[in-house]
Amino acid sequence: MSTAVDQLLKENQASLLHERRAVPRTAFTRPVTISSGRREMVRGFSRDISNQGIGIIDQYEWAPGSIAEIEIHSLFGCNVRVRAEARWCESFGDGWYTTGWHFLDA
Repeated sequence: MSTAVDQLLKENQASLLHERRAVPRTAFTRPVTISSGRREMVRGFSRDISNQGIGIIDQYEWAPGSIAEIEIHSLFGCNVRVRAEARWCESFGDGWYTTGWHFLDA
């Protein structure tokens, strides 16, 4: 089993080498809800965050340029709501997608 886990770690390291962001993000895992006004709310999880944007994993393929309100779960107090634009979206596995969102209210 250790060789299978080693392979996953190598995949992760390779993806980090192809990083496209100008601003570093911090690992950040929280429940999120995405609402675009055109469809019902989509629930997912954040994967990383910066003061300019957030990476989210969910089961909807967002078109680049989509505008949505993202509600991010807060451990202490009220959840945070921000408007954001989808900059890119990629398949993340069987029926899952990862999307890079740029904050519009930040």
